[in-house]
Amino acid sequence: MPRSLAEGLATAAVLQEQWRFAAARDELTAALALVAESTDRLAAITGRRMFAEVLRELGEIDEAYEIVGPVVAECERRLGDGHPATARATTVLATLLHARGELDAAVEVYGRVLDGRFAETGPAGRAVRLARAHLALVYRDRGDIGAARLALDTAYKVLRRAYGITDVDAIRFGVDLAALCHQDGDLLAARRLLAVARAGCQVRLEPWHPLSTLVDRELSAVEPAMPGKPVDPGPGRITPDEWAERARRAPRVPPGPAYRPPAAPVPVPAVPVQRLPPPGAPGTAPAVRERPRPPAGVATVRPPRRRVRVALAVGGFLSVAAIVVVALVATGSGRDGDRPGPTTATGGPAPPPGAGPAGTGREPLRVRLRDAGASLVVDWQPPAGGPAPVVVALATDDRPATVVATVPAGTTEYTLPVGAGGRYCVIVAAVYPGETESAATSVCTRRAASAG
Repeated sequence: MPRSLAEGLATAAVLQEQWRFAAARDELTAALALVAESTDRLAAITGRRMFAEVLRELGEIDEAYEIVGPVVAECERRLGDGHPATARATTVLATLLHARGELDAAVEVYGRVLDGRFAETGPAGRAVRLARAHLALVYRDRGDIGAARLALDTAYKVLRRAYGITDVDAIRFGVDLAALCHQDGDLLAARRLLAVARAGCQVRLEPWHPLSTLVDRELSAVEPAMPGKPVDPGPGRITPDEWAERARRAPRVPPGPAYRPPAAPVPVPAVPVQRLPPPGAPGTAPAVRERPRPPAGVATVRPPRRRVRVALAVGGFLSVAAIVVVALVATGSGRDGDRPGPTTATGGPAPPPGAGPAGTGREPLRVRLRDAGASLVVDWQPPAGGPAPVVVALATDDRPATVVATVPAGTTEYTLPVGAGGRYCVIVAAVYPGETESAATSVCTRRAASAG
């Protein structure tokens, strides 16, 4: 038995949030018996309005309607039609008309809350926001799913922004909006809304709370069950007392033996360490570096260059193994300082200047080579035909060329570690899908035996 009307209202509000509506009804019944002893008329009006809300949740719609009608009239008479208590009672009246199926009357009463007399940022803000959300459900019950989803989406976002995802009303309307999305065929939006609702439940409510159970059930309906996911117990959900009883009956696992350090140090077997070869050693792949082109005025080595054609194996685009290396043997056919004319990989006559292989119209890349001591740095202008991967090959001392890398589109520089002495030719070609040949450019240099 509450000691005062205010104490009873506070306890009933907590029970309402826990969805313990039967207990809230009993608490309000006892609290309203103290109305005669209280001089707080606003508390008395609030208690009767809360009593109507609890009866509505218990399904006693007609009894709740008989209570809240006089409450609205008393609020307007005693407090005025702009008082926050009037807004709250009027919203409850509209929800009861809605539950009775009197949709036109419900829309009219919702309109009295939303006509601008109550400020959404003031004390009546929650009543205004709830009225807007409930009004969206009227559209749903009239069969207009699209209008209902649009209106409820707006109202739900306002509730979340004002009270956060842990607010019970925000969670409930999030579930209603997810149901509309599900009905509209938008399962992705439904899953997203229910995931947010579940996060709010996990923070604010206990696992056995009916709203948590509702969210889990709705979420399982719009997403495939994961392996090992617990089955929703449904109506026979576990209560807090059952959780406590299960924990009490659970077998106790005895603790393991306490750790004791060994009396003598444990010998650690020697593990052979494999050392990586230094950069540039035979068999190691050269590193790819992307860095800005050198500024204007920097001296670079411009060895004689020559153009060749690279034939590509059909069906293996962008694969290093797909490059026919035999196509690059022409790089060793000249001497330093020679500028041989364009040739093709097959040894046939070259196409006209400016034409790519097989009439593709591809221009060879503009390439330059720089001797950096322990390595050769080759860079090129972006392909005129648009971004494309670039094949880099190397020929040493007139031996056949070997493909060393295929760098991604957008790369304009590559570094090749080389040894001291010898003649080196670097071949660079842009590779385009669907083309069996690619116009390539070869640049060569001869390094002294003491270089590097």
